[in-house]
Amino acid sequence: MAEHLKKKRQKSKAGLTICWTAGHKGLVGNELADKEAKEVVKGHTSETELLPLYLRKMLLINPSVIKAAHNAKLKKEWQDSWKESERGIVLARINESTPSGRFLETISNPKLPREEASSITQLRLKHFLLNSYLKQIWKVNNAQCLACRADDENTEHFLLRCPSYAYKRWNLARLAIKKQKPLTIKALLGDKDFVLLLATYI
Repeated sequence: MAEHLKKKRQKSKAGLTICWTAGHKGLVGNELADKEAKEVVKGHTSETELLPLYLRKMLLINPSVIKAAHNAKLKKEWQDSWKESERGIVLARINESTPSGRFLETISNPKLPREEASSITQLRLKHFLLNSYLKQIWKVNNAQCLACRADDENTEHFLLRCPSYAYKRWNLARLAIKKQKPLTIKALLGDKDFVLLLATYI
């Protein structure tokens, strides 16, 4: 259209003005384009002879669109693979939306030191240095909790059950009451409200 106007301008005073807009909402041309796009989705298309010449043949491939589609496909394949993995199943019990940016947002608190953020991540993955995990990787002979002598020092025992940590757990319990939320593994490891007190507890 610009080239067409340029040629016509040699014979007349026709001109072309291009304006930048912050968004498309409220622009008549954009609303009309949206309306036509919806008609195409319904299967209503223009007759070929009514189209401009350059639209009567196959359109060129857009490399950016091809790359974006490929990346989206890879991301979906990775997400599906992750959700079916052992760690993915464990994390889904804490946060059904995993993998997502929600957990990164939780541990990206500026008041949370890197070491504590790492510890919370390890607890979520059940790779924290508790005896149940250390026994799995042959670092200790049994999974017994050294604090209370319970048979299995796992994540749930460490965060919720061990009587030796009852006093230190009180701040977490008090916050749960204040927020009217249950004190569970899902809340402690998946709710950003608990992240700073959880780091202190660890």
